[in-house]
Amino acid sequence: MPDPVEKRLTALRTLSKAALCDLWKQFFHSTPPSKLRRDLMIPILAYRIQEQAFGPLSARAQERLRQLSQAFGKGSDPTAARAPRVRPGTRLVRQW
Repeated sequence: MPDPVEKRLTALRTLSKAALCDLWKQFFHSTPPSKLRRDLMIPILAYRIQEQAFGPLSARAQERLRQLSQAFGKGSDPTAARAPRVRPGTRLVRQW
């Protein structure tokens, strides 16, 4: 039997905009922005359902997303935005 979270996520695509607005009010305790399209409401609500089921992102993940968004905003390469962290005493091994 599928997980209840999985059922709720798949059901989002079948809901009308009015039903999505009701769900929005339930999760966010406010009305959705008037110009917010249905196809944008679905991923936002899906994230909220998963957040309630599994918890929010870790502080480290949030910080990394913030760094990536700043790098994208500046037009730089986001992969070069952070050098890998190697602790002293780490042994680097090359495999051929």
